This record gives sequence, C-alpha cells and structure tokens, in this order.
Amino acid sequence: MLNEIQVKCTLCGETNLQRGNFQNHINNLCPKADVSCSINSDMSCSWIGSRDQLEIHQSECKIYQSKLMKEINCVKDQRSEILTVDRRENLVNELTNPRELELEEYITRSTDWAIELAERLMTNSDMSIVVEQAIVRKKCSILILKGNHIDASGALILAKTLSNNMSLIRLELQCNRIGDRGVDYLADALTVNKCLKVLDLRDNNITHEGARHLANMLKKNQTLTSLSLSSNHIDDRGVRVLADALIDNMSLRRLCLFQNQSISDWSIESLINMMRYNQSLEELILQTNKLSWWSMILLRFALLTKANFTLIM
Repeated sequence: MLNEIQVKCTLCGETNLQRGNFQNHINNLCPKADVSCSINSDMSCSWIGSRDQLEIHQSECKIYQSKLMKEINCVKDQRSEILTVDRRENLVNELTNPRELELEEYITRSTDWAIELAERLMTNSDMSIVVEQAIVRKKCSILILKGNHIDASGALILAKTLSNNMSLIRLELQCNRIGDRGVDYLADALTVNKCLKVLDLRDNNITHEGARHLANMLKKNQTLTSLSLSSNHIDDRGVRVLADALIDNMSLRRLCLFQNQSISDWSIESLINMMRYNQSLEELILQTNKLSWWSMILLRFALLTKANFTLIM
C-alpha cells in the first residue's frame, strides 16, 4: 500500500508519482537528476550534470564520440560478418544444387562403357556435368541423351570435347532441339574426331543447312559408320549434298533418311550416283517421303549393281 502513495519529485517538480516507481523516475527519467557521461571503464570522462544536459555534453565530448564510433564500427563488422555468412551459404547452395548432385551421382553409379540419360528433362545447363562426368572422367563408349531439351548451346558443349575424344563410339541425340546450328558445331568436331562411329540425330529440326554441314564433315571424316537423320526437315537440297559427299566417303555404312517428307524425285539422280560409286554404304533407308513409284523403280535398278546392299523405301 505504501508503494502506491503519491509523491512529488523535488528536483524536477513532477507530481503524482507512485512511491514504488520513484527510484526508477530518478534513475531513468528525471531531467534534473545528476548523471555522468556513459563511458566504458577503460575510458574516463569526469563530467557530471543533470540529465537534460547530457545530450549536449555528449555531442561535444571527444571521449564519448570515440566510444560511439567504436560501437558503430563493431556493428558494421558484425553486419559484414552476417552478410559474408549469407554469401557463403548461397554459394554452398549454388555449388550443391540438388539436381546437379543427383545427376552426378547417377552418372557415377552407371557403368563406365554405357551411360543412359534418356528423357531426364536435361537442358543445356546440364551438359557441362554430362561432359565432365560421363565423357571426360568415365570415358564412356556409349552416351544416350534421347528425349531431353538440348539445343545448339548444349551441342556446342558436347562438340568441344568431341574434337579430341578417343573413347566415345556411339552418341544418341534423337528427339532434342539441336537444329542446324547445333549440327554445325557437332560436324566441326567430327571433322577431326577419330573415334565416334554412330551418330543419331533423329527428330532435331534439321534442314538442308544442317545436311550441308554434315556433308562437309563426311568429306573428311573416315570413322563414322552410321548416321541417322530421320524425322527431320531435310529436302532435296540436303539429299543432294549428302549423296555427293558420300561418293568418296569410305566409312559410312548406314544412312537413315526415314520420314523426311520433302524428299522428292529431284533427289533421284544424286541417290543413284551415290549408290553407283560409293564403296562402303550397305544400308539406305528412305521410307515415308515423296518419291514416286517410278523413282523407286530406278533405285531398284541401281540396286542390281550392288552386292550386300539393303534399300528400304
């Protein structure tokens, strides 16, 4: 009950103060109560005065200002340390991307000679991991990348390692988005590659331009034995450049042009000349196109001069 008695502060004149709160008023609130300059024990300031003069004093007190700057710098250092930790955590998260880790672990568990990565929704950003883990480290012989989202940029990453690769024998890229530009990158690499034998580029939006890049490659490459270009957009122009390149090519044994629906009778002369002069090709697949029955008969006649040759129309 005594603590609830109303009292008056004789220093500042404030009334209606509860007795129980009077000491708190003197220690923390009374503007006329004597206070000292708030300085750490290792720094001394002899100033003593009323609370309402403290702020004025501290604005002029060099000792207080020095202490204040130390506290500010300390806070800055702590904030900088927090930001550094945050950056480290972000970097760790980037370097330990769960998807990338999963892909690396999958490749690591795969056999060394054949790595199957079909229909895994992979994009160009995954190709660096595939190249490093599958081609460079494991030196796989077969790499299957069917049905992903790889375009020309991903093909470029693959091409950079194919130039001097001596382990990869079969590369399956069907049902991607390689396109003519991606084919250009791959063809440049295969011009000097001495190992790859099978290249599958089915359903990759390849036109006569892509066929031209491959034809230039086939004039120099004497290692590739199988080339699949089915379900693309290759027309008579593409067939003519491929056929002309294969007249002197001595390695390709199988060429698949199935379901390139723009191939017509304008290609027939080039195809017949290729069959007549090429000495290595053993299988030519031409199903689902615009060749007339007469062109097919002419091809059948050309087939009579070939031994151990399979023509599928």
